[in-house]
Amino acid sequence: MTPRRIEAAGPALSIATQVAAFFRMDEATLRAAYRDLFGVEPSYSSRTWIAKACAKQLQINARVTEPTPAPRRLGPLRPGVVLTRLWHGVEHRVQVTDQGFVHDGVPYRSLTAAARAITGQHWSGALFFGLRGRSGKRSRKP
Repeated sequence: MTPRRIEAAGPALSIATQVAAFFRMDEATLRAAYRDLFGVEPSYSSRTWIAKACAKQLQINARVTEPTPAPRRLGPLRPGVVLTRLWHGVEHRVQVTDQGFVHDGVPYRSLTAAARAITGQHWSGALFFGLRGRSGKRSRKP
């Protein structure tokens, strides 16, 4: 059952106003609001507990949840691709595998871990290898 918003005559009420209204309702109206929110009769006998349950559920229903962003992908990194970076005069080559990345025969689960092994400090792997710019956008390197 889809929970319904408790409506009043006139414009829609703010969540805070609706929550406060639960604590001012008479018992019959409060039980009706509970049924609207949960789809069942309240099992509580205390008006305070019913009002608290309604207030909590209303706030949960009103919470706007952003869709979980998809994990950022590094684009066309397919197994077999070799990434190259010159670091302090040494050319480092990292190969993409099905399980992650390999640098100097050592497997890494992430490109960032490989970049850390090369530099000795934390680096974004995509930034280090030029796959993304500082703004998070893909690099326009040819």
